[in-house]
Amino acid sequence: MLRLKLSIRQGASAPSINMTPMVDMVFLLLIFFLLTSMAMRPPVLDLSLPQADHAEKNLGREDLQIVIHKAGQIEINRKPVRRSQLQAELKAQLAAQPEKKVVLSADAQAPFGVFVSVIDTLHALNHHNLAIASQSLKEAP
Repeated sequence: MLRLKLSIRQGASAPSINMTPMVDMVFLLLIFFLLTSMAMRPPVLDLSLPQADHAEKNLGREDLQIVIHKAGQIEINRKPVRRSQLQAELKAQLAAQPEKKVVLSADAQAPFGVFVSVIDTLHALNHHNLAIASQSLKEAP
C-alpha cells in the first residue's frame, strides 16, 4: 500500500487554486452574451400581443364568426355578406353585445386585402375584441 506523507514546512502556504482566471472568463462570457442578445433582437412592430403558453380551442357559441373564403367571399355567422354591407352588418350584430368576441377565420389563399378590410371595419366600429383563427402545427395534415 502506498503511503503519502504530508509535510507542511513552517512558513510554507497550503496549496490553493487561483480563481482569478476563472472569474475573468465568467465576466467575458457575460459580456459576450449580453452583446449578442442585444444584436439579435427581432424587428419591433407596434403590436400589443397577448401572452399564451399554449394555443387553446376557445370557440364559444356566442362568438361572432367571420369567415373569408379562398375567392374572397365573406360570411358572418354562415350568412354571406358583401363587402359593401360589411360595416352595417357588423354594426347590427355588435349593437346588442358590444364586447362580443369576433373570431376571424381566413383561408390561407384568401386575398389579403379582404382580410385587412374586415379588420379595418372592426377598427372603425371601435371593436377590439378580435381573435384570429389558425390551425395548430400539431393538427396540420
